[in-house]
Amino acid sequence: ESYDVAKKPKVIFIPAPSTHWVWQNRTLLSVTISKEKMKSGGNGGGGDNGDGGEITSFHETIKIRAFFTREREALLNLVLEAQKLSDEMYKGFVKVFSVARYSSWSIVNMKPRRCKESLILVGSTLEHLTKDIQEFQSMRFWYTERGIPWKRGYLFYGPPGSGKSAAAHVIASELGMDVYILNLSNIALTDEGLVSALAEIPISGLLVLEEIDTVFRGRELSGSRKSSAAGVSFAGLLNALDGLTSREGRIVIMTTNHIEYLDPALIRPGRVDCQTYFGYATQEQAMRMFERFFDDSNQLATAFAERIPDNLVSMAGLQEYLMHYRGKPQEACHNADTLVIESIKLKEQAEVSKQAILVASGETKE
Repeated sequence: ESYDVAKKPKVIFIPAPSTHWVWQNRTLLSVTISKEKMKSGGNGGGGDNGDGGEITSFHETIKIRAFFTREREALLNLVLEAQKLSDEMYKGFVKVFSVARYSSWSIVNMKPRRCKESLILVGSTLEHLTKDIQEFQSMRFWYTERGIPWKRGYLFYGPPGSGKSAAAHVIASELGMDVYILNLSNIALTDEGLVSALAEIPISGLLVLEEIDTVFRGRELSGSRKSSAAGVSFAGLLNALDGLTSREGRIVIMTTNHIEYLDPALIRPGRVDCQTYFGYATQEQAMRMFERFFDDSNQLATAFAERIPDNLVSMAGLQEYLMHYRGKPQEACHNADTLVIESIKLKEQAEVSKQAILVASGETKE
């Protein structure tokens, strides 16, 4: 009786690769599902399956045929009904897609739509970004008439936990877009695969490249990719973003904790049209977040904010602290000094780690 229903494994039934017969409004249809094994080579290095860089993926094809009728409505109605059911299933959610193999996108998460009031940024940053994207989406013919590529790039940069990924989530929620997250550290993804993957993203999709500095430092590979020649190259990334193969109408958001690690060619105008800094919390942000956690707490919120120095505490750290004291606004305000002390330690540790990385990579002077 104490078993939690929510913990039960999710069971999903899907049609097997075969031919299935369906009646649609008195019309007999056949739906044939087939899977084809495909192989692609890497970028000159060994792949992740030990066969010299050759990567196996599967391409799925669905063919629908109508019998005893020459009308296309039967086929169209089936597709539209499936689309309607899908829209109803995902209503109120942002679909998050990821590409794991070659150019195949799949849904990896469904995040509830997040309202703009839930994200506390400096001034009208969020409103400006949302309005900019809306204007871009409505200016297709303006771009075309002037011979300007119709695409828009954004760079969100700043320390960890400052709200960069959250901003992408809110923007997608506000504009009714789905999110396509591309993991460039995946060695199974080649330059050709990257071009194919980006070509599959619809105009209603928001492409997000998170923590791009962890993949490329300047033009060199970094992190887990440093010891492998497989995967997307820097030149391949630039070409996919705004080469001749790049798709019109694309909106891309790149995030980074260290803008100084990025090569100028990656963030030049044309690839990145708008750079937005996400910093540590200001006193105004601290006050607004306190008020969001605790109702009718204006005076306490002001007192709390006065004890939080500007540009010291991350927004994520501030949120975690207030979560710890949820329902206890007096204690949250009284113990604010502990948050400040902990934030100073974290900032010092981050600086030590940064210097250690620079020394290891030979980027500091003796």
